[in-house]
Amino acid sequence: MPTEKAPHDLDAERSIIGSVLLDFSCLLRVEDAGITADDFYSAAHQFIFNAILDIKEAGQTADIVTTCARLKDLRKLETCGGMSYVAELPSIIPSAANVAQYCAIVKEKSLRRQLLKKSFDLAAASQDNANNVIEIIEQYQRGLGIEQPRKAGRFDIKAAIGDLQSKINMGFPGIEPPYDILRKTIRKFIPGTMIILGGYTSTGKSAVAVDITARLCRAGNPSIAIFSTEMSASQYILRLLANETHIPTWMIRENRVIMEAQRAILAEAYRHFKDKNLHIYDNLYQFADIRKTAADIKTRGLDIVIIDYVQNVQCEGRTIYERMSSLATQIFAMSKDLGVTVIALSQINNESARDSDNPVIGYKGAGEIAAAADVGIWIERDKSEDDRLVVKVRKNRDGRTMEGILQFTHEFTRLEEVREEE
Repeated sequence: MPTEKAPHDLDAERSIIGSVLLDFSCLLRVEDAGITADDFYSAAHQFIFNAILDIKEAGQTADIVTTCARLKDLRKLETCGGMSYVAELPSIIPSAANVAQYCAIVKEKSLRRQLLKKSFDLAAASQDNANNVIEIIEQYQRGLGIEQPRKAGRFDIKAAIGDLQSKINMGFPGIEPPYDILRKTIRKFIPGTMIILGGYTSTGKSAVAVDITARLCRAGNPSIAIFSTEMSASQYILRLLANETHIPTWMIRENRVIMEAQRAILAEAYRHFKDKNLHIYDNLYQFADIRKTAADIKTRGLDIVIIDYVQNVQCEGRTIYERMSSLATQIFAMSKDLGVTVIALSQINNESARDSDNPVIGYKGAGEIAAAADVGIWIERDKSEDDRLVVKVRKNRDGRTMEGILQFTHEFTRLEEVREEE
């Protein structure tokens, strides 16, 4: 795509940054408009906006001095025109009152550039005989991967209240979760909610996801879609079988199940999961593909989506902060749009883990993950007994927060709740 003809509006870009430097509180409105650094056409403006986000993530206020200092640390100040250019940005607007309009202009130009680039890429791929035509068609069918701006529909308060009353009278929809700690806090896996399950690497996040899935399948037949970016589908199924049969995973994997009784139990477990409405994908890493697949399953019925884990999911944004900030809102929107419970597994950052007084988990990459979630859960190994997991419901928009203990049997990928009296 000829870059000199790419749609852009440098005045609107300057006005956004100038608004933020003039009134830092309006950064929230900029982020609410979905603006990321990639939406800026000018590389200098991208650097400046990223510097502002870095300052925000550090818990500080961005102004001319702090922004220039951050750019200087990154060795980008002169690339961006020096302190004189940054200093003049707030002066080009009378106030920050019209920042939403500037954002709309920049976002519209950004979407046009994305659309043009996708079109050029598709045309170039189609002309190159070295490319597999079937793969090109599949890429086209998956969509452009461009998030469309949302438009608010007409809100009817009477209809909304009527809908709520109907749900309450009929019994609020949802699936009863396993474990007393979840039944006492979130009460149900309610459609349209986003749950974040955080923990250090190798703490047991995937084991919890497996155990929840196995327990829900034993209790009924909900439709569950698992999007694994780490384990293969075979590994997930292997752990589900071990959980169901109490036969160690290594015995199943290596075909060492020789006792007749165990072979019968394993055969029944295979039949059990074949009859369940369970979907496991291990080859989808783009969030656009995950959402499209979930939407396709939803047409046949879908209750719960498990994403394992979010830091491996790809979406727009250059830094992990930008990716996770964007992903948080997109996962939240998917739960509402599809009417499903989303359980997203996430790593947590070290700084948050050290802050025992912090009621909200700092998930790795962006605080927006915790902010978007309806429920925030943190798991960690018990310091006195390594085979026990401490489960902390630390954020719950609709109820209590509390802690519980799960006994972990690694070879079965199975968890049992430890009662308080124990």
